[in-house]
Amino acid sequence: MEEMPVITIEDVLGELGFRVRWSVVSHWADFKVYRIVGGSDKPLFRKKDYHSSDENVESIKDADLYLDGHIKWDGCSTIIIKENHFCGASDFKLLQNLMKYLYTRAATLMGREDLADPWIH
Repeated sequence: MEEMPVITIEDVLGELGFRVRWSVVSHWADFKVYRIVGGSDKPLFRKKDYHSSDENVESIKDADLYLDGHIKWDGCSTIIIKENHFCGASDFKLLQNLMKYLYTRAATLMGREDLADPWIH
């Protein structure tokens, strides 16, 4: 019998962080990440195939993908960064914090807390 994935959607890394959509089974965690670019009551995301920074949407169904991929039970992963525009070192630091979060959270969601902090191994 095929294991049914558990879907989790969460906003992470602060007000202008990211929305992550997880689809997780015991040995595999798929994710799609969308950058939050603003909003007061509801987060705003860049529109798919946007051409200027003011093309924002409220739904991730209509949002531009920041990155996606998967992390396996053994810590191996495939990650595709869709965003190709970075504004300085702060954007790379945010990406680094996101990567740390994704690995740690994937391990927890898969019940593999023994792999939860690959950054010190």
